Amino acid sequence: MAADKTSSVMKTSSAARLTSGRPGTRSGSLGLPDRRPAPAARTRVHEPGVPTGRGWRGSTDAVADGRYHAGIGMSESLHKEYAKLRRRPFLMPLGFPVAGALLLLVIAGWLVVSASTTTIFVMRHAETAAEGPDPGLSPAGELRAERLAQVFASPGGDFALDGVVVSSRRRTQDTARPLANALGIPVVVVESDEAAAMARRALEEFHGRHVLVIGHSNTVPGIVRELSGRDVPPMSETDYGTVYVVARPQFSRESVTVLRLP
Repeated sequence: MAADKTSSVMKTSSAARLTSGRPGTRSGSLGLPDRRPAPAARTRVHEPGVPTGRGWRGSTDAVADGRYHAGIGMSESLHKEYAKLRRRPFLMPLGFPVAGALLLLVIAGWLVVSASTTTIFVMRHAETAAEGPDPGLSPAGELRAERLAQVFASPGGDFALDGVVVSSRRRTQDTARPLANALGIPVVVVESDEAAAMARRALEEFHGRHVLVIGHSNTVPGIVRELSGRDVPPMSETDYGTVYVVARPQFSRESVTVLRLP
């Protein structure tokens, strides 16, 4: 009996030691596991003046200690502005190269269009001296030729020329001589007086540049038609001041402008 009682006490002591040595576990098949108490739930505390919702990271400890997330005092609009300010330093450096590239493209396009446009000034020779097979200029005609040189040779003028195309007649060459000498530009003499030949020679010799074509009263309308495809009125025998400006862009249609010189 004493031995049984002693054995029972030893078993009870061993079980107690096993249970106390491993809290939260079972000892064999006896007893229930010991469980640790659950931690107290952390609750959010709303205080007046402290916004709640997106961007708030506060807790009871954070509110008590005065520690808030960076966005706790921001409204939704302020939060968006703050995000824009953070991105702006990265976007602004990219804007300058893009704007510079666009400006270069615009300048390059303008240069291409300007270089590919041929401008032809078409006019009649100045007043002649007398009737004859090939008369020269009269004093009034010589004065007009000098004025023509002043118009086209003025510094910074809009009528800068690269050359002159004339017929084989003396009166056209005398009209171009003061201008060519003042500008130092070549004078191309076309042996044929036909309008098509003079228009073709002007385009071949001065493509993409400015050229003056000096013809006759009966050939000027034909030269303008050959260059632009447009008809202009016939010239009278007393008309010495009409100048047709034909612009031939490479990528668009031709245009004709009429100038009146005194």
